[in-house]
Amino acid sequence: MSREVTSVQADSPIALAAREMHARGFKRLPVVDAEGRLVGIVSRGDLLKVFLRSDNELRAEIRRILDHAERTLGGSALSPFVTGGVVELTGTFNKKNQLEATLRAVAGVDGVVGIRNRMVYETDAAEFLSLSV
Repeated sequence: MSREVTSVQADSPIALAAREMHARGFKRLPVVDAEGRLVGIVSRGDLLKVFLRSDNELRAEIRRILDHAERTLGGSALSPFVTGGVVELTGTFNKKNQLEATLRAVAGVDGVVGIRNRMVYETDAAEFLSLSV
């Protein structure tokens, strides 16, 4: 038994908990607040619930991201197709950084296991953008 307790912060990304559990062979991991107080336990089953989302659930969340990208970044004809957690994206942006910001936002959706990017851009832009929804 270990004297040092391995835990994750309550605001940590679920992927961090999954990596920690996998690396250490844990079935459960304590979750603590900013003061180190126990606030819960995350289990393998909890992790699976996040990643075993239906394609329809994923499509709906990604559609919201793409709608936001069309309104704020100028994307057009953006469409998500989801099969088995793999997302295929089509559509057009004016600039490369707009497309990249959208890809990062979609990649951050829990349950997305892969992305096939079929989106295109018309010009390159040097500045870094972030799409916050």
